[in-house]
Amino acid sequence: DHDGWETLQALRAHEAARGARVIVCSVINDPALATAMGADAFLHKPVDRASLLHAIEAVLSPPT
Repeated sequence: DHDGWETLQALRAHEAARGARVIVCSVINDPALATAMGADAFLHKPVDRASLLHAIEAVLSPPT
Protein backbone atom coordinates (compact mmCIF):
# COMPACT_ATOMS: atom_id res chain seq x y z
CA ASP A 1 0.00 0.00 0.00
CA HIS A 2 3.07 2.29 -0.05
CA ASP A 3 5.15 3.59 -2.91
CA GLY A 4 8.93 3.54 -2.90
CA TRP A 5 9.24 7.11 -1.65
CA GLU A 6 7.06 6.31 1.37
CA THR A 7 9.04 3.13 1.98
CA LEU A 8 12.32 5.07 1.91
CA GLN A 9 10.92 7.62 4.33
CA ALA A 10 9.79 4.84 6.69
CA LEU A 11 13.21 3.14 6.49
CA ARG A 12 15.02 6.33 7.41
CA ALA A 13 12.61 6.97 10.29
CA HIS A 14 13.08 3.49 11.77
CA GLU A 15 16.23 3.36 13.90
CA ALA A 16 17.07 -0.28 13.13
CA ALA A 17 16.87 0.33 9.36
CA ARG A 18 18.67 3.68 9.15
CA GLY A 19 21.91 2.04 8.10
CA ALA A 20 20.33 0.22 5.16
CA ARG A 21 21.87 1.23 1.85
CA VAL A 22 19.21 2.38 -0.66
CA ILE A 23 19.40 2.94 -4.38
CA VAL A 24 16.28 4.59 -5.75
CA CYS A 25 15.26 3.53 -9.27
CA SER A 26 12.43 5.76 -10.44
CA VAL A 27 10.69 7.16 -13.51
CA ILE A 28 10.54 10.45 -11.60
CA ASN A 29 13.86 11.98 -12.60
CA ASP A 30 14.62 13.81 -9.37
CA PRO A 31 17.95 12.72 -7.85
CA ALA A 32 17.90 15.70 -5.48
CA LEU A 33 14.61 14.48 -3.98
CA ALA A 34 16.01 10.98 -3.57
CA THR A 35 19.10 12.35 -1.82
CA ALA A 36 17.02 14.66 0.39
CA MET A 37 14.90 11.69 1.44
CA GLY A 38 17.97 9.66 2.38
CA ALA A 39 18.79 7.58 -0.69
CA ASP A 40 22.42 6.62 -1.16
CA ALA A 41 22.15 6.68 -4.96
CA PHE A 42 19.63 7.39 -7.71
CA LEU A 43 19.01 5.77 -11.08
CA HIS A 44 16.46 6.96 -13.62
CA LYS A 45 14.36 4.20 -15.20
CA PRO A 46 14.81 2.35 -17.40
CA VAL A 47 17.98 1.15 -15.67
CA ASP A 48 20.65 -0.71 -17.61
CA ARG A 49 22.81 -3.40 -16.05
CA ALA A 50 26.04 -1.38 -16.18
CA SER A 51 24.48 1.60 -14.38
CA LEU A 52 23.00 -0.62 -11.69
CA LEU A 53 26.30 -2.40 -11.09
CA HIS A 54 28.15 0.92 -10.93
CA ALA A 55 25.65 2.31 -8.41
CA ILE A 56 25.90 -0.82 -6.25
CA GLU A 57 29.69 -0.63 -6.30
CA ALA A 58 29.63 3.05 -5.38
CA VAL A 59 27.17 2.54 -2.54
CA LEU A 60 29.07 -0.41 -1.08
CA SER A 61 32.54 1.14 -1.40
CA PRO A 62 34.03 2.49 1.80
CA PRO A 63 34.03 6.30 2.02
CA THR A 64 37.29 7.98 1.05
